[in-house]
Amino acid sequence: MELLDAVQSGSLMLTQTALAQLSAHMNAQDVAQSIVETRSKDSDYTAIHFAAANNDVTILVALLDAVAVVQTDLSSLCARNGNTILHVAAMRGSVDTVKLLCKVDDPNSTNRVSDSEVNLSQPTNEKKDSTTSKLVNTTNAWGETPLSLAAAANALETCRVLVEASPSALDMVDQWGRNPIQIAAQNGYDKLADLIRTWAEECGLDLAALDLNSRSQPPPPPPAPGPPAPPLAPQAPPPPAGISAVKLPTAIAPVTNELMAALAKRNERVSTVAAQVQVKHIFSSHTESINQPNSTAVVAPVQVTPQPKKLKAISSYIEYPGDTDALTSMLKNPSEYSVLGRDMFGWSALHKLASWNKPDLLQLVLDAIPSEDGINDNSNADGFTAMHCAIDNGALDAVSVLVRDGRIDLDGARDKKQRSARELAAANGLEHLLETLK
Repeated sequence: MELLDAVQSGSLMLTQTALAQLSAHMNAQDVAQSIVETRSKDSDYTAIHFAAANNDVTILVALLDAVAVVQTDLSSLCARNGNTILHVAAMRGSVDTVKLLCKVDDPNSTNRVSDSEVNLSQPTNEKKDSTTSKLVNTTNAWGETPLSLAAAANALETCRVLVEASPSALDMVDQWGRNPIQIAAQNGYDKLADLIRTWAEECGLDLAALDLNSRSQPPPPPPAPGPPAPPLAPQAPPPPAGISAVKLPTAIAPVTNELMAALAKRNERVSTVAAQVQVKHIFSSHTESINQPNSTAVVAPVQVTPQPKKLKAISSYIEYPGDTDALTSMLKNPSEYSVLGRDMFGWSALHKLASWNKPDLLQLVLDAIPSEDGINDNSNADGFTAMHCAIDNGALDAVSVLVRDGRIDLDGARDKKQRSARELAAANGLEHLLETLK
């Protein structure tokens, strides 16, 4: 199995096996270079990015140990969109990974803050490792820091850790001029916005300067009046707008001048033709009409079709090893959460729980799916169904749950290598799984 696939499976054993296979054919330095240079075609992520995003700390440590021989600068290990491994961990709320990368998991840290009452007794990051501060303050292609992405994801604990690591990130803005407070507020995360304000105040930052309106720059003052310009020599009147001045023969000049005067008079009248102008903003665009004549007709009311609410993917809110109470709460709220929704890597909750061999949680998800639609989803990069994931990770308990469900397609649904779930089990030499599948 390739390293990228092993890391995405969440299996430390498979990851160690893939690393051992690389080491059998390369020296340590070449292995390290392979880890940082081999990337997913879809996301441009390295194996380290995937481990950070999935909060697989043990896998991440194994990978970081392997690349240590080339002294990799983690702040420069970016995907094509500029996201570092700390960016992807922050946007996913992978707090254990963030703590590891920021080196602030020490409970005796002098910069320790709590979830509600913040006590930044030493707000500066003089005691923080400069490499850590550089990683925390690195921006992606849109000028976003890891703290910006954590604020957008309402990841409170992750935000707290990032502030501890580098309080200066509180005052950094993205390309739209938004700081973390504004990002949280614009997304409706009022509790988080209030906490960040408190942290900023205790760090000695000017809250007024962080306000959204104070970010806009005032227009420059008009230039001071100077001495009047000398009078110009009499000149012929300029041609109407849009008509270039030309030198005309004397014989036709009177007629042409009369025509141009008529055109100039016509141009003085207000146009009654409405011009359509496309107005673009950062997040939306619309069409406006200018010079629109007043209409005496009664305008019919506009029928607005409500847009369907976008559901949150449960997969994006579950982390290994899974939380029964949190999962149950989301499953009871189908108007807010989608049981079959996929995360940024194309994995649904079924895929994840099957890979993790969590039969009880897997059964909860299966019970919440009323039909076969989506049960055999394989739209991820590997083309894996949940059964493929279970087999690939040797998750016997998960395999049994999926088989008993009766809706699993063992032979029809195929991965990117055109293997059915049954064929994948045989290809991996897992004959004992074939007995379970019967």
